[in-house]
Amino acid sequence: MLLMTGCLLSSYGQIYSYTNDTAGTVASVAVNATGLGLVRVNGATRPSSPCSTGYSSTTFDSSQIFTTGKAGIQAEVQANPGYMLSVTGFSVGLRRSGTGPASIRLAYSTDHGATWIDKGSNDAPGTGSCGSTATASWTTSFNVPVDSTLLFRVYGFHASNLSGTLQALNLTINGTVTSATSITTSAAAFGPFCQSSSDTIAVPFTSVGSFTDSFHIQLSDAGGVFPSDATSSLIGAGTTSPISAVIPAGITAGTGYRVRVVNSNPVYYTSGDNGTDIVINAPVSPSVSITDSPAAVCPGSAIVFSVSSVTNGGTAPAYTWYLNNSSAGSGPSYTLSSPANNDSVYVMVTSNYSCLSTTTASSNTTTAVVYPTAATALYDTICPGAGYVFHGNTQTTAGTYTDTLSTVHGCDSIVTLHLYVKPMLTGAVQASICQGDAYVFNGTSYTAAGAYNDTVRCDSIVTLTLTYKTVHTSSVSATFCQGDSYTFDGTTYTTAGSYNDTIRCDSIVTLTLTYKTVHSSSVSASFCQGGSYTFNGTTYTAAGSYNDTIRCDSIVTLTLTYKPVHIASISAAICQGESYTINGHNYTAPGTYNDTIACDSIVTLTLAVNSNPAPTVTASGATLSTGTFSSYQWFLDGAQINGATGQNYTATQDGAYTVLVTNASGCSDTSAVYTLTGVGIAEADALHASVYPVPTEGLLHIQAAGLLHIELVDMVGRTILVKDFAQATDRTELDLSAYSNGIYTLMLRGADNAVSVRNIMKK
Repeated sequence: MLLMTGCLLSSYGQIYSYTNDTAGTVASVAVNATGLGLVRVNGATRPSSPCSTGYSSTTFDSSQIFTTGKAGIQAEVQANPGYMLSVTGFSVGLRRSGTGPASIRLAYSTDHGATWIDKGSNDAPGTGSCGSTATASWTTSFNVPVDSTLLFRVYGFHASNLSGTLQALNLTINGTVTSATSITTSAAAFGPFCQSSSDTIAVPFTSVGSFTDSFHIQLSDAGGVFPSDATSSLIGAGTTSPISAVIPAGITAGTGYRVRVVNSNPVYYTSGDNGTDIVINAPVSPSVSITDSPAAVCPGSAIVFSVSSVTNGGTAPAYTWYLNNSSAGSGPSYTLSSPANNDSVYVMVTSNYSCLSTTTASSNTTTAVVYPTAATALYDTICPGAGYVFHGNTQTTAGTYTDTLSTVHGCDSIVTLHLYVKPMLTGAVQASICQGDAYVFNGTSYTAAGAYNDTVRCDSIVTLTLTYKTVHTSSVSATFCQGDSYTFDGTTYTTAGSYNDTIRCDSIVTLTLTYKTVHSSSVSASFCQGGSYTFNGTTYTAAGSYNDTIRCDSIVTLTLTYKPVHIASISAAICQGESYTINGHNYTAPGTYNDTIACDSIVTLTLAVNSNPAPTVTASGATLSTGTFSSYQWFLDGAQINGATGQNYTATQDGAYTVLVTNASGCSDTSAVYTLTGVGIAEADALHASVYPVPTEGLLHIQAAGLLHIELVDMVGRTILVKDFAQATDRTELDLSAYSNGIYTLMLRGADNAVSVRNIMKK
């Protein structure tokens, strides 16, 4: 939505305005706010044409990527103490030269420039004469944190030739300045929870200012990131602390969830979270495995099956055993007294784990192995007239013989031998040999072709038919480099040609040998001046063209050039006492530093050092004050005072006070100790009493000489506790856990109306 300058929507106010002023001063700023004039950042300059008013940059990046290092203009506005800014939009009146940037961007920061929000681009206006402008507007909705500063910048991008001018002649921030409100989510730990269930939590918080809507509990994503509004991801609502909320079932499992308290009227969602990650566990399934012992048995022996491992079983898993798919027992083990071979056994576990997708799981199935009473049959044959030894007895005739043995597993084994006597057999063998060679058959060597009879075994006569092998011819082609050699079948050749070689008596091979064809190619590379480049084992130190023979048939031309040098610049700022690190170098003083990242990359760092604040503490009665800074935190006796984040603090008790402040540059420091006395009711101590701990979270210990009477009085003078003793005592205790947090007066009375008075704090 475009908002033309001077025509703002009636529902929005105007927080800040700058108009065409050569000095860059503020035209107007809302009541209860303070604004600074326009300043040039990162090299932006005042233009000389088409007119000298406004501000511009004469160097523009062709890229439209936003970075805070780009040249541009910046304005600043801050709410006065006790107020905050609610921004609804920005409006910028612009003019550019003909070669100026074609688009503009606007970015803002609410944390003194530590982080920036990019609001995107708008088309830049066309060129025009002095006094003519066009307006670009951005609508948005956000609050600036209390005691913080709003910075906003305008940049130019995408110029045709990276030059020209872009003038910002007027700038406006739309929105309102309202009384400050804040919400602080108290530290609290929750969970872990199960993803499949809805779980209720109670979130404590404190608030400052007037809110007309209910407070809501907002849930982050699994990485701890909250929505940038006060209306999304709400899981509970209430008007007083703590607020009850429900972690919904079915959200993504994760370990980084957080909650915080928000409100939509007025909008406030920048409070801190509960400070501790909330774990949402995904439902898991149980699993179980079993083993058996022994793994195998003889008939009539038992097998014991046991649970070997269980996962996600909970604190008291229950087990049900199944034999051949029928329920057979319970407990972590099961004994099968009379197993049959191939009996199947498994166990089902029922888990009582707190986060389950299913409560039961079945184990692996184990099959029983039962060795049988072995019955082995042996079959063998003997030659006529020979004998066969079977378990100590020699058998010479065909027949069936039996014997009972013990198996390797200790079970019975019956062996039956079926014995046969071989009949006489005849056969023939065909073979071939090279002329001049010999053929060995059944121990006899034969050198001539022919037919031969031989008794191979007691029952076999074999006729050998021996012939000479037929000669075969073949050819082989190969290539090699000129000047090299080629070895084939044990012979080395150095020239191309055709050669015959007898591989075996029956095989003649013709070798055709030719020279390899030479191939050429090219390679391009770059290196740093002063360095070197190694290619194919040769090192080169200068640019040029080089020829190299990779192999006898491959010549490569290498074209070597120097790498171009790139130059970049960085601007940064640190606080006094800090350092800035770049490329392993630490810098602590302001100045400009050059650093060579690599031979082709030089970076120039421009470093600014911002001063640390120097706060002092003054007192007017019980009110402590310090100077004007961007943020404050008060401390008592070294401990942080919750909610004490203003320029002033009204003390409620004596002690050593300090204040930690942060200035507009983001630098922080702590004041010297200011010792404050005389605050609250004067404490009498006629009983020489000792009261501890102070402050207390519940139980308060009291020691006094001759104590008879105790009274506890709140800050409005009401007596809220009375305790009397029938006999004087020197020691007692009070339980204050049921009382509200705050400051109370403790009055102790002894004999002769001796009195001791103490101021105590319940937290």
